Amino acid sequence: MAIHDYYLGRQKIDTKGLQFFLKQLQLRESSGGGRALLGSIVDYIDPLGEMTYVVPASITTPQILLNELVRRREEYGIGEPTLVRDIAPGSETMRLTRKNTFQNGVGPFPGIPFNFGLSLDYSRNVTITMTHGEGSYYEYIPMAYLARIYNRVKGKPTRELGGRLLLEEAVVIEALFAREYSVSFESSQTFGPAFEAKLKAFNLMPDIGGKVAL
Repeated sequence: MAIHDYYLGRQKIDTKGLQFFLKQLQLRESSGGGRALLGSIVDYIDPLGEMTYVVPASITTPQILLNELVRRREEYGIGEPTLVRDIAPGSETMRLTRKNTFQNGVGPFPGIPFNFGLSLDYSRNVTITMTHGEGSYYEYIPMAYLARIYNRVKGKPTRELGGRLLLEEAVVIEALFAREYSVSFESSQTFGPAFEAKLKAFNLMPDIGGKVAL
């Protein structure tokens, strides 16, 4: 597996650094992803001469550090173990150009489930634009909270905290949850009749939760 198997692309955001966008969206309450990744230890991949990234799946007990914060909330002197920052509708627009998109050749249309079979040729990508609607937000674990865990174990995590995995791998501390979002794909070439037919069939599917238009 490589970076393009997990992520559509990445964008640098002034207040957050590099932000990676999942190729396949996850529901907030999904058992193997979504919010379950917050506070989880995940594989940190550092291929020789290539871009580093993390695999969006827990390799230990999901939310292992979040559970620690909940369990010792009074000892750490904290309230809720995560904080939320709301995103005003239309205030944050993410744009991925061909340069910072990992997908090459034909791949699934961004922002819809894979199994709907609507594909695009990413070699024609000019920009992919994502805008978040009402109810979108970031949820994160403050670094100060994680520092309290570090201080308690004196930099030597116990087995219940993941042991050496916590030292060698990565931890998910922030995630973006979007509602009423929109995704647009600007192509360098005109879409043909075959794509228009697939698009019409897609929009006729029940329970897709949205529409795709040219």
